[in-house]
Amino acid sequence: MKPLFDELIAKLRKELDFEYKIGKTYIGLIHKLVFVGLYIQMETIIVEFVARKVFKSPRIKKVFDSGRNR
Repeated sequence: MKPLFDELIAKLRKELDFEYKIGKTYIGLIHKLVFVGLYIQMETIIVEFVARKVFKSPRIKKVFDSGRNR
């Protein structure tokens, strides 16, 4: 998973400046607030985005509404 993680981070770095927030079970990417949570597993990387609007796509598995202020 390391090569995939490195490629993902390199592509995101081209678009946005961010810092890391390392938790027990995830790696958060921060630009003012945490905007992405990465959960690295043995054979997959689960990516959670924080967005201002709801996206409709068959590639999006779950959508959570975390409240107006988030």
